[in-house]
Amino acid sequence: LTVVGNLPEVVHSGAVAGFSLPPLRYFVGSGAAAATGSTISLNAPGDNEPLSFDKPVDFLWSDTASAAVYMLELVNDRETVLSALLPPGVTTYKAPSWLEEKRGAGDLRWRVIALDGGGNEIGKSKWRTILAVPRR
Repeated sequence: LTVVGNLPEVVHSGAVAGFSLPPLRYFVGSGAAAATGSTISLNAPGDNEPLSFDKPVDFLWSDTASAAVYMLELVNDRETVLSALLPPGVTTYKAPSWLEEKRGAGDLRWRVIALDGGGNEIGKSKWRTILAVPRR
């Protein structure tokens, strides 16, 4: 300020915003959401239901209010055959046509897992078995 002819003084800027500033909040913790342990109900196909996959198969389950994403898993006795991520509110999944070839000769098991926004498990269903029907 002395360069421009003013005496060295404190400049009061006021720091006024044209809007209300939100308060700063912080939380101490692990950052992981606590799992609710809720159980998802599977509706179809039923447990030990025989399916031939010669027509489209729909997987149906109940909605969980706090889910950010659902993960549908189908496994055979050796590996995961299918894993699909579905948005909240979607409670049905139509099996792709290639599932018949990928499932192998044995039975399939399926379940649905509900995840929160951080990818943490907040609920899941029990496993259900789909019985293998001999290919035609």
